[in-house]
Amino acid sequence: MCVIHKDKCLAWLEKQSEQKPTDEVKPKFNVGDWITNGEYTWKVTDIKPLDYILQSPNGDVVDDTISYVDEHFHLWTIQDAKDGDILMANAPFIFNGNLEGGIGCPGAHCGINTLGKFQIPEHSEHWTGHTTTPSTKEQHDLLFKKMHEAGYEWDAEKKELKKIEQKPSWSEEDEKMCQETIDWFEKKCFPYALESENPARESIKWLKSLRPQSHWKPSGKQMSVLQIAIKDYGICAEKNVLELLYNDLKNL
Repeated sequence: MCVIHKDKCLAWLEKQSEQKPTDEVKPKFNVGDWITNGEYTWKVTDIKPLDYILQSPNGDVVDDTISYVDEHFHLWTIQDAKDGDILMANAPFIFNGNLEGGIGCPGAHCGINTLGKFQIPEHSEHWTGHTTTPSTKEQHDLLFKKMHEAGYEWDAEKKELKKIEQKPSWSEEDEKMCQETIDWFEKKCFPYALESENPARESIKWLKSLRPQSHWKPSGKQMSVLQIAIKDYGICAEKNVLELLYNDLKNL
């Protein structure tokens, strides 16, 4: 090769090395987008030269090539949601699969309302009109924390709420042990002492005070009448007060 041709080749190679590739892959998605392929759902948290950094709703983080993700995934929409999915609008809720209120108005099994309280909606067709996305792990955990505080748990298999069965604060075993202790004081320690002379009388009184006292609870008929009154009240501030009273009475 002559020197002239060699110099031309070197100059061409140097020029090529300085040029930026014109066929760089431009990512289809942006940071913050929720994407899905129908089986997996991810949130784009970062974009590298060749990869997406993705996070699942339960907090797992992975990276995958831009070319693969762009080909197999699409932007998540409410139509990708399934019954039982935990979604996020202005607050987290459990989607019930109902879109009768419109594509932008999903229904819910339950959720956190605008007051920050756990709520089971009376109507299943329209929970929110806010922009909806899948929920993050933190949002999911908040919903279940509020749910448990309200006395409910979620059956993911049956896709229904269940009232948590509260264990009695005073069991049969508690009653048995308490009575045996009282008997021990009264009959074994001081079997012949009058009650007024029994040195253990204060201890016995204290033991008896541990027994739970009976509390009033509304009857089923009373609750039914109150529910009818709420429905007949129309829309006003007083109706909200009655609804809160009804919910409090249910928890007695």
